[in-house]
Amino acid sequence: MNNSKVRHFTTILAAILVIGLILRIIVILWIPTVPTEDFWSYFQRAAHLTDFSSYDATIGWHEASYPPGYSLLLSLFFGLPFNRLLIAKLVNVFLSCTVILLVSGISSLLFDQETALVAAAITALSPRLILQNTLIASENLLIPLLLLWIFLGMCCMQDLRIIKALLIGGLLGVLSLIRSVVFLISIPWFLSFLPLVKKNLGKLAIFIVILLFGQVLVMLPWAVRNYVVLGKGTFFTTTGGIDLFIGNNSNASGEWYVWTPDLISKYPDFLQKSVVVQDQLAQHTAIKWMEENPIAALKLYFIKWGLIFKNDEFVPDMAIFSKQLSPPYPPSDVLIGNHPLKNYQATLNNLFNDHYWILLILEILGVLFSLFKLIKDKNSIFFSRWLLMVLTALYFPTITAVYLASTRFHWPVTDLLIPFSALPLVLAYKKIKSPFHQRKVVPS
Repeated sequence: MNNSKVRHFTTILAAILVIGLILRIIVILWIPTVPTEDFWSYFQRAAHLTDFSSYDATIGWHEASYPPGYSLLLSLFFGLPFNRLLIAKLVNVFLSCTVILLVSGISSLLFDQETALVAAAITALSPRLILQNTLIASENLLIPLLLLWIFLGMCCMQDLRIIKALLIGGLLGVLSLIRSVVFLISIPWFLSFLPLVKKNLGKLAIFIVILLFGQVLVMLPWAVRNYVVLGKGTFFTTTGGIDLFIGNNSNASGEWYVWTPDLISKYPDFLQKSVVVQDQLAQHTAIKWMEENPIAALKLYFIKWGLIFKNDEFVPDMAIFSKQLSPPYPPSDVLIGNHPLKNYQATLNNLFNDHYWILLILEILGVLFSLFKLIKDKNSIFFSRWLLMVLTALYFPTITAVYLASTRFHWPVTDLLIPFSALPLVLAYKKIKSPFHQRKVVPS
């Protein structure tokens, strides 16, 4: 590619990045969302890490309800002499801007630079990705690192060196410390590499083993902490069994509900147990129910799959409209006082849902169009990259639906597939544009 084309691409991408940055800063300043529920917990843990070197939402109450990755990142900046909530949201803005760059880079590897610029613009202007910066949500860190992991995977598909396996495995360990559900995501990685190494499976196997070693090595301090503090050296959390129970019992709808009465009815002293024992009892009860009711459990699994994708109202609800949520204590509105946006809940929900469904349809079309191209060209590198993107995206609802459903769980899917959403738009533009370029001027 010549220098003028590189400059042209870089200039447009920089302009898109600046627009995305400005929109995100305006939103976090104009919408002063207060952390509640999960977001309160992440924020408090970061603050307590900074102030007391303690990873607990409430000092003196030891548990491991949430992986530490996101809170650890925020704690690195909470020592600065500025408002901590604003600092956390500015960190989110920086991470969100890296998403724009990574989506562009992945789109360039998959398709071309025209598609990369359209994908970057879609990312920069996404209502959910803009408003999400007001939430102290672990996905703000998960998504950019997941995109980085995919980008690095695409770059090293023909160069399976040990050092790369160790580094990428370490990054996977960091991802697993942000959201435990990521732990098995090396499965899509392995499957996507198979078309390239049909005759050298041994080398791929060694690569995966070293990758897993790097992953476990990074997660080991978290397991040690849990063993010292809780008496159980888990690499995950002390709520996995509870999440499994919430989504798998005779009263389960697939979504979160007030579940404690159901377990108290089975174990009257349930609340007096330690958090580790509570989680074990919940897991045991859920597995027993699934074994005794396999058809109902399978039906519920597919219901949860559907619930994950039902709408895109989670962010506006948690950033603007929800009232009297706890923690914190006493309960708080997510947006305290009067705010002009509070009068437009239906309008904003429609905006977010319309954008979500259009984006999802474009992504599905892009996946299909690129699959047709794949069948035609038989490009093994493109096939492996395509598989890595699609299988990684599908991994999230496939695993999370085992537990419980939340529309929040579709964010990795729609974010990872943004490069595919740009493809139909670029193809349509070229289709419309080409007849005009083919016209000949006939002298009068």
